[in-house]
Amino acid sequence: MPFPYKNVLVLGATSGLGKALAETILKNSKAKVVVTGRREERLKNFVAQYDERASFAAFDMTKLDQIEGNLKKIITAHPDIDMVVHNAGIMRAVYFHQPERVDMDALNEELTVNYTSVLYTLKYVLPHLLSLGEGTTKNAAFAFVTSGLAITPFVRSGNYSATKAAVHALVYTVREQLARTNVEVIEIAPPLVKTELDAADTEVKESKLPALPLDSFIADVWKDLEAGKTTIAPGSAGMRFEKVESVREPLFRGIDNYVKDAPWWPKDRA
Repeated sequence: MPFPYKNVLVLGATSGLGKALAETILKNSKAKVVVTGRREERLKNFVAQYDERASFAAFDMTKLDQIEGNLKKIITAHPDIDMVVHNAGIMRAVYFHQPERVDMDALNEELTVNYTSVLYTLKYVLPHLLSLGEGTTKNAAFAFVTSGLAITPFVRSGNYSATKAAVHALVYTVREQLARTNVEVIEIAPPLVKTELDAADTEVKESKLPALPLDSFIADVWKDLEAGKTTIAPGSAGMRFEKVESVREPLFRGIDNYVKDAPWWPKDRA
């Protein structure tokens, strides 16, 4: 089926997956795109390549106190936004066996961008997305970008892996809470992809780990988005998700069903 959304807000689109996804949406559909990121010059250069369907807003996801205002400005300027993709992310190495090398400021920044900013984004865009429809007909979407490392962590990037595991757990609960609303919950879980995220890590680059080419990854994501899939895990991430989630999903359902007679159970979801 054709891509169903009219205007997509991509948070974290100055490079890598976010930029490639925004490009693919513009090239393969009639949808508009709003891209965001910290590097304004890159955003300007991106928008300049396209027609009026592309626009941008520069802001920093580490500044949590500014997220509400920035998102409200974007939605006011683009009230037809019906899909939000949270792609902003930082991946760093951390060595707890050498505590003197652990930079707590860097860890907190990674946690803020990869997880806490997701919570802020959900809080401040969901009122708009929910206002676009009634009932269970899905006409809006929130897409989380997690990682294959949410399932199997990477030793050198323990904090990154933990943040993505946290978002992955959040997907379960938010998807259930919004199941009877108009908002679709989508999870995109990349494997190792050749992007600036890993290119900046010299040790990872030199290790010659098998990384999925960016164009192949985006082609798989686009195919699954058009097919209406809500869990998109290309490459090796798909293998990991299939093995683990086939066990985890029934356990999640089992816990939820076990407590469904509790008086507070209905309040936990729409």
